[in-house]
Amino acid sequence: MRSYSAPPPPEIEVIDLSGDDPIPLDLDNKPKRPLVAHGVPLELYSADPKDNMVKYEFKAAAEMCEREYSTLEEIKQSWEAGYVDGKPLYHQESAREIAYCADGSQSEFFVTDAQGFSAMTDLERMEVFRHRHIIVTGSPPPKETFTLAELGKMSPIRDSKEMQGEYLASLISCPDLNLTLECSHRERTDANACLGYWTLKNFYREALDPNGRVLNVLDLPMGACTSIEPVPYYDIVTNTSHPPLRSLMRRLYAYWLKELFEEIVEDGDEDLDIEKLHVPDIHTADGLLDVLAVGHLLIFSFVLDTRAFPHPDEVPTPEVGEHRYVQDRCHSFEDNFCARFSVTVGGKEVDAKSEIFDPLLVKFAVAIVWYAKRAPDICEDDKWGEVNKKGQSFAEAFEDRVATYFTDIRPVLRPAFDAALSQTDDGGSALGFDWSGPEIVILPKSGSSGSARKRKRSIAGTPGDKRQRTRRS
Repeated sequence: MRSYSAPPPPEIEVIDLSGDDPIPLDLDNKPKRPLVAHGVPLELYSADPKDNMVKYEFKAAAEMCEREYSTLEEIKQSWEAGYVDGKPLYHQESAREIAYCADGSQSEFFVTDAQGFSAMTDLERMEVFRHRHIIVTGSPPPKETFTLAELGKMSPIRDSKEMQGEYLASLISCPDLNLTLECSHRERTDANACLGYWTLKNFYREALDPNGRVLNVLDLPMGACTSIEPVPYYDIVTNTSHPPLRSLMRRLYAYWLKELFEEIVEDGDEDLDIEKLHVPDIHTADGLLDVLAVGHLLIFSFVLDTRAFPHPDEVPTPEVGEHRYVQDRCHSFEDNFCARFSVTVGGKEVDAKSEIFDPLLVKFAVAIVWYAKRAPDICEDDKWGEVNKKGQSFAEAFEDRVATYFTDIRPVLRPAFDAALSQTDDGGSALGFDWSGPEIVILPKSGSSGSARKRKRSIAGTPGDKRQRTRRS
């Protein structure tokens, strides 16, 4: 890949207004906008901590000088206030330490080179990822290759395609096209002068040649591509804890239900739209369990919300209303599903609500309570004892809030929840978030929406089945 350097920016004219000379005029006979030579130098570092600092000087327009100059001074002072020994935090040795310091003395950026990042274990990366952004310096460029077969999926490799190429000034001969393209040195900078008709086979040959030309295929119909691989990110991995993620889950769930059920009513379509991307196929047990898992997570999101402990009143009122609405949507999904499908478990037709939905909901609730009881970092937090007016531990309050859901919303399931919680052994052998019962088979009911497909799909629900999903937790 060849790089192109942009032309340097035009120099800014600085006018000295200290004398009695008149203000110069521009071509439109208007006074030129005067600039002042005063500036605020700000010292910044390059990527390598060993390099010298780079000084940038900011200049302000005359009519805005006083306000902008003071603002730049404040920015400079705020920037330098965080320096330690004359360097910003991300150039301190602590920025390269995997261990996290919560006292504010450590940068929000974890900096390492490509070799160090590759040497880190997955657990170390996850630990850093929880609290800080990760910046990888000196990362090698990705090695991306392609074959003629892959190019042929997008377009026939022998069809002529308009291409734009660098260094087409020299004579180019294409044996299988009998194409000769000449371009003078003067026209090299003209994009239209560097056009020619090549094939994808020529494109592939040039890519294999270390001294080959850089070609840009202009009229490749991407609509014919059967699959698109995501572009990998090799330079920066960035993320921190995002409590608002629950909103994304709610929108995903709402999108699922809209595609599965609502369009049937709005458009009169008698078939469930399960062919769209990212929508689970609820004709299969696997797809049904996907929808249920996300629904159960949203039902108990008021317990999992980090703001609810130890200050439940901090959750905004609109957030509470949205959560109640999502709870209703989860319950309505079960009713819609039961009205349209019949389910067999282990070869016996059953009521899906009482034999699948309710047991999985109780199992999910018991699992999150069990994990909460084994969260020592939270349970031993001194701040929890100061604010909990009921005198409960974190685990006790967590269990109480989960039980409240069954008491207020699903009272018929409260005995099952209490019984399952009391039978849970210390090892958690009976815990999990997935189906562990017999095989589930789903068939549309006769005369209901979805019956046009007449498909029978299933997955074995036994714990040892290789096709069973284990990542849903």
